[in-house]
Parts: sequence; structure tokens; C-alpha cells
Amino acid sequence: MFLLNSKPIAYLNVLRVAGITGVLITHVFMTTCAYWAPVLHESELYFCTVLRNLWHWCVPVLVMISGVLFLNPEKAMPISRFFSRYVLKLFLTLVLIAIPAEVALQVFLSGFQFFPSQIKMAILNIVSGKTQTHFWFLYLIIGLYLITPLLRTFTKYANKKEYEYILVLLFVFTSFIATVKKICAINIGFNIPISSAYVMYFLLGYYLHHYNISVSNKVTLPIILCFVLYTSSAALNKNLVNPLMDNFLITSDKDSPIIAITASAIFIICQKNFATCHYLDKYALLCFGIYIVHPFFIYTLYFILGLTPVKYPLYIFLPVTILTTFALSIGTSFCAKRTMKTITKIIGRL
Repeated sequence: MFLLNSKPIAYLNVLRVAGITGVLITHVFMTTCAYWAPVLHESELYFCTVLRNLWHWCVPVLVMISGVLFLNPEKAMPISRFFSRYVLKLFLTLVLIAIPAEVALQVFLSGFQFFPSQIKMAILNIVSGKTQTHFWFLYLIIGLYLITPLLRTFTKYANKKEYEYILVLLFVFTSFIATVKKICAINIGFNIPISSAYVMYFLLGYYLHHYNISVSNKVTLPIILCFVLYTSSAALNKNLVNPLMDNFLITSDKDSPIIAITASAIFIICQKNFATCHYLDKYALLCFGIYIVHPFFIYTLYFILGLTPVKYPLYIFLPVTILTTFALSIGTSFCAKRTMKTITKIIGRL
């Protein structure tokens, strides 16, 4: 559950559940495009490409949520406790879950044959960042957490104008110019020594929350509608996307101005309309577990149980895959959380 001053922030829980749901759906459509594009009709491939790209706002919003929680200077957060509770947790997740997952993947690719060298290769993959698709987010969050103490100093002393200046600066260089470079395939000499747009999203989340930035639905809803229309039409332009090979539209990747504006609009809508909606608080507790385990169920359905578009029509394959993965991920996350609570209680009594 998202806590700030020991109280749950309802709209953040709504955003987190929506974001994790979008990540799960994205991975279903992404793997469908990656593995079965040759067997899909052109209209089916177009549909999967669009549905995959419509959820590109999810990861930026999840990073914005972290910014709200960790950049609040009024919330006591000693560096030692911060590292032991948050950074160490993510590092242990990589060691205890990502490494076995990499070993399992190599065993699968070798025809279910195990070799000791696969453990070494898995460790090297984790160290080098060559992990399964979704683990990249853990590296990103660890990096943001490492610089959080510095960013908290900024949020403590910066006034609104200074905050807006740094956000505009980051938007121009890490979002707008970065997208222009990719579209035009040119290099621009002017730069700042920050390459990731996720620092912008991290700061942006706390800015929108702290200053309670409110924009009329007459503005935010058309922004989202334009994003949907653009994403639906851009997939038809072969100069922007190759559905057979490319996983992301260049102009609506996670660092693009389109996604930055759309993610901001979605964040503001939820902040304005779901401030007292606590119905999803208990489900938000399960989101981290859902994020970690859901790809394993997707691949199990695909490669072990044989649930693929080759055998089943898309209108059956996609809903069954999404709902089954969601149910199994929620159940696994719930059981894991209950188990950890039980273990903690037992240790506390010793």
C-alpha cells in the first residue's frame, strides 16, 4: 500500500493497479507480436501492435508514483534505513528471483537440459543487465533510489519556479530532443549530463502531487483521446514502426513527449477524481508481486501448455491469456505476502 505520513493515498493506489494491469497486458501483446507475427493476419498484427503501444504510459506513471512517495522531504527517511529497506529489497529480488529465472530460461532453451555453466551464465546476465524483459525496471528503480537522497534535498529547498525550471529542462533534453534524434537520425551537440527521462518522471510525480496541479477534464481527456487516435494511426505508417521486429513506436516510446504529456494527464485525472477511492488499496499491496511473477505464467501458457495463436483464434487466445495470467499472478502474490507475514511473526517470537 502506498503510504505517506502513515496514511494511504487513494489515487496512487488506483494508478498503481492500473499501471501494473497495463504492464501485464503490454507483455501479452508484446510476446504475441514478437513470436507469432508470421502467423497473424495483417489486421490482427495491427490490432496487437496498437494495443501494446496504448499502454506505454504505465511505466512512467509507476515511476511518478515512486517520486510522490520518496521525494517528500517531510517524510523521515534516514539513508541507512532507506537502503536497507528499499534498495536491498530490489537487489535481493534480482539475486533470488532473476537468477533462478535466467537459469530456468536457459534450461528451457536447451531442451530441458541442465548444465552447471548455465548458473554462471545466469549470474553474468544479471550483472550485465541481460535479463528477461521485465527485470530491466528493477535496475531502473535501483538507480533512481540511489540518487533519491540528493533529489530529496532539491525538493526540500527548491521553490515552485525552480522546480518548474528543472522539469522543463529535463523535458527538453531527455524527452523532446531525444525523440528528435531518433526520428531524424541526427546528433545534437547541446546536451545535459542526464540521459534518462525517468529522472524527469520521478520529479514530475512529486511536483504534481505536492503542488496539487489541477487541470480541467476538458483538457486532460482530449489529450488522452489524441494519444489513442495517434497510436492507432501511427502503426499504419511503416516508416515509424515495423510490426514484425520493432517493439515500440519511436514517437510514443516511454521517453517521448507524447507519452510524457499523456502520463501527466492520466496522473492528474486520477489525482482529481480518485482522491477518496480506497477500494483498490488492498490490491495495490500485491502489485510488486504481480509485476515479478506475471511473465513466468505468460511463458508457461505459451511454451508449456501450448496456448498460442497458432492453435486458437486471437479472440480466444488473448482474453484467456490475460485473465489466466492475472488470476495466477494475484494468487501467487497474495500467497507470497501471507507467507512472508507468517515467517516474520515466527521470527519475531523467537
